Amino acid sequence: MWFEPIGSNWALDVRLNGESVPGFYTVYVQSGAAALRGVGPETERGYVVVLSLRGRLEAASRHEAVGCDARQGVVLSPIPEYTVRSESDAARMSIQLQRDAVAQRLAALLGTAPDAPLEFAPLLSLREGHGRSLARFVHLAIAELKRPDTVLFETATYCPRTAL
Repeated sequence: MWFEPIGSNWALDVRLNGESVPGFYTVYVQSGAAALRGVGPETERGYVVVLSLRGRLEAASRHEAVGCDARQGVVLSPIPEYTVRSESDAARMSIQLQRDAVAQRLAALLGTAPDAPLEFAPLLSLREGHGRSLARFVHLAIAELKRPDTVLFETATYCPRTAL
């Protein structure tokens, strides 16, 4: 992972908060200056959903760039590398699902393993359907994580469903 400020303001001004559970990783990124953040091929990538919490972003992968703001998120299918360009004072949430975890869950739902890797359309409307539900959940989770007494910090919260 790398981070590079854009323009004449080269002061490092970034906040990263992340949380990882089996098959799932989230990271909150906030930067004061316009910036370019990238993830290189050295790390295995899964499916990444990028939601803008403040400001405008652009996610680029496979020679395609997709804009992201409060109305539209971005879904990146497994790729070796990607970059996210953010404007000044932007904040975003990235949610990564491991490729194997998604394939296993899909096989369980379908009763058989898929023939080809799953690939999602890059645009995700946050104004309707599942995208709107996901955006509401992310905002609720962020508000809950700001509370010192949240259940989300409890280890039991991360127990797999089968272990309950």
